[in-house]
Order: sequence, then C-alpha cells, then structure tokens
Amino acid sequence: MRRVVARVTASVWGRAVARYTRHHGGLLAGGIAYASLASLAAGLLLVATVASFLVIGRGELWDTMVDVVADAVPGLFPVDGQPGLVDPATLHPTAVTGVVGVVALVMLARTATGYLSGLRAAVRTMLGREGGNAVTGRVADAVTLLALGLVVAVAAVVQVAASSFAVTLAGWWGEGGTPVWTLRGPAMVAALVADVAFVALVYLVLGRVRWRDRLVMVTILGVAVAITVLQQLSSLLVASAAHHVILAPFAAVLVILLFTSLVAQVLLLGAALLGEVNPHKAASAPTTLASP
Repeated sequence: MRRVVARVTASVWGRAVARYTRHHGGLLAGGIAYASLASLAAGLLLVATVASFLVIGRGELWDTMVDVVADAVPGLFPVDGQPGLVDPATLHPTAVTGVVGVVALVMLARTATGYLSGLRAAVRTMLGREGGNAVTGRVADAVTLLALGLVVAVAAVVQVAASSFAVTLAGWWGEGGTPVWTLRGPAMVAALVADVAFVALVYLVLGRVRWRDRLVMVTILGVAVAITVLQQLSSLLVASAAHHVILAPFAAVLVILLFTSLVAQVLLLGAALLGEVNPHKAASAPTTLASP
C-alpha cells in the first residue's frame, strides 16, 4: 500500500495536487468566488450597455445571449421557473454621454475585471510565476473581458442558427418525429466550445502559458469538459434548492458561489498540472500569491 501511495505521490498528478495544496488552492478559489459577485453585477450592466448599441430592442439575439449566459452561470438568471439572482428584464443600459458617462463605463469595466484579476494572480501562482507588471496585467484582464463578450455573442449567433436548423428539420420530419439531440445537441456543443474558449483565455492570456505541446490542449479540453459538467450539475442544484423551504430564498446566491468556487478550483488544478510539467519552471516556485 505504501508503494502505491508513494508512486501516486511521485506522479505528475500527485505533484500537481501537492502544488495545489501547498499554494492553498481552495482558499484562493474561495476568494475568487467571493469577488465574482461584484464582477458579475458590473459585467451584466456593462453587457447591457454595449448590447444596447449592437442589438436593437429585445429581439431573438438578445434573448439567446441571455440563455447563453444563463447556461454558463447557473443561478444567475431565472430559467423555467427556477430562481435567479437577476431578472434580465431589469437590465437597463447606462447612458454613455459626457464625462460622467465615460467615467461610469470605465468603473464598470474595472469592477467587471475584478474576477479575472484574482483568477490571473491565482493561476500564475499555481504556475510558479511572478505577478508581472501591473499595467500589462490589467491590459490582459481587459482583453480577456472583451474576448469573453465576443465568445458570448458568437455562441448566441450559433444557437440562433442551430435553432433555425432544428425548426427546419422538424418541418421535414413532421410533428413528433424530431430527435431530441437535434434540439439540445447544438446548444450543448456551443456551450462546450464557449467553455473551451474561456479556459484557453485563462491559461494562454491571463496565465501566459506557452503552447508547447499537446498537454496544454489536453488540459484545456479536460478542464472545459469538467466546467461543462459542473454547469449541468449546478442547474440541477438550482432546481432542487428552489423547492427547499430554507434554501429557496438564497438558492441563486449559494449556487453561484459554489459554482464559481468549483470552477476556480478546477482551473487552478489544471494550472498546477501545467506548472509541474513545464520544463522552464522556476527552481523554487513562489509560495505567496502573485501580485495582480
């Protein structure tokens, strides 16, 4: 038994878990989850402001964007009678006119990147790297935020196209003859692609991981699949907590905190794995949190 434990501990997976534990990954993930609440609120208002210039009215594209975000962050929006933290109908864009409007928009963007800043510092700590220049770090956060907005928009367009295709297939096969996978399949594939893009942005842009070999791609895919599974499980948890007498009023907040914490832990475990197999890692990785 001791040989098995020693072999597992000496393996790259064992060393990755040891690195995660040594750098207090669970504690870092909890802080990131706490910071996500303020960032989500600011991010939603920022998205509503930007979308007001790009999406006319509350049309199909806006509704699909809401669905994409609801699938990505379970408990954020009410879905199918389940509780949600924010009602999409209450999102109103902030007027960007004059100096005050520009300053408000900048403050919204800075608050929205708070989650990404914490995630960047934690990921780089797991990789065994210093925090780097504060200005370049903020630029990386802003680029990631813009890229995530683009990912959501592209995913919404894909879902709209997939829905139209599903309606066309339903017309071909007739009522009751449409397979379930034609309705749910495209949405699930779009969600997985969005998760892959998110993980890639975290590691390649925020963490500055170099694409050296297939391990980076495998890690990104594995972490993205884990996040997709967590999204599905969190959606079930929201539905279950909604019928609980005590948990119902707090279901949305609790699920968001739990979901964002678990996502952060998965991301940090993946970063710890990449930090262990990186041949150019520092001889002695820092044990303190990298500066954001």
